[in-house]
Amino acid sequence: QQLQHLQGVGDYLDTTSLPQLAQLTALQSLDLSTEGHALAIPPRDLQLLSRLTALTSLHMGNHLAGHEVCELAAGLPALVDLGFSYVSEVQVSVQEFAPLRHSKTLQRLELSGVDCTDELLGVLAGSSITDLTLTAAAFRATAKGAAAMPGRLRALQLSVKDTTLAAVTAALPVLG
Repeated sequence: QQLQHLQGVGDYLDTTSLPQLAQLTALQSLDLSTEGHALAIPPRDLQLLSRLTALTSLHMGNHLAGHEVCELAAGLPALVDLGFSYVSEVQVSVQEFAPLRHSKTLQRLELSGVDCTDELLGVLAGSSITDLTLTAAAFRATAKGAAAMPGRLRALQLSVKDTTLAAVTAALPVLG
């Protein structure tokens, strides 16, 4: 029987060990998060993980939140849960998340360090995501931007550093 769940390997993983990880084809959950530092693997090298077709949950640091990793996630046929935990302040264009629109299975997305804006909600509106968690970000969405998502979200968790009560009270009823 092959390993099905693996977490806490981010601190020990490098480009030489990635091919061995990609051979664990029975993996259902994989957590590549690290203890507060960036994973020492370029995002393009993570494409080897496309072999993990049984993967339902994938978590890693927010420094990897980009187009290549989102394309990888969208191509995993069983992926339901994708998380980018906080490692550092990052400037990610929300268009980097556009490939997630192509996933038919992805339901839960956790983003850390990414602002909740109308543009982000517009990109996510085209996806199958119904559970969204935003941590350590700013909430700048408006009621107009939130209108792209009505009825799509079953769960929304916000833990933001920067927002106004007016922004939240205007957008949340539309999201809910």
